[in-house]
Amino acid sequence: MNGRPLPTVVGPTENALRALLVRTLRDTEIRGYDEWVVLSMTAGGAPPHAVVRALGAPDAHVSAVADALARRGLLADRTTLTARGHDVLDAARALVGHATAPLSAGIAPEHVQITTQVLDTLRTRAEHAVAHERGPGTVAVPGPRDGVRPKGFEPPTF
Repeated sequence: MNGRPLPTVVGPTENALRALLVRTLRDTEIRGYDEWVVLSMTAGGAPPHAVVRALGAPDAHVSAVADALARRGLLADRTTLTARGHDVLDAARALVGHATAPLSAGIAPEHVQITTQVLDTLRTRAEHAVAHERGPGTVAVPGPRDGVRPKGFEPPTF
């Protein structure tokens, strides 16, 4: 073991993957991560409350994202993609697949499988902590992304 705490690996990896996704989406009609999540989850049949939970954003924000997608003809409503929405999402998924395929090239399939299992476990535990426990030393602070902060944390002001 290399001695690095897992969050110091997972956090930067998440940031790099999101940056790659956002850069890849620039060549599509999908304007960023939130629209990607709304379209992807809606296409998969997820109800609106699951999309809100997945984004960790207020319902009003997710509704605004869905409304913008509907105005551009990608969503019929909060639960249905239009035919054009499916086409745009399919094309974006192909681009994202092309951009991300090299990331696991040369990694043994069994290592990819173990990594997938570990990340699924971490995600599930984090979702549970956010939904139910909040964890020791945290308090709920109203604000974007559910605002869970360590006790005494004050966001910087600029």
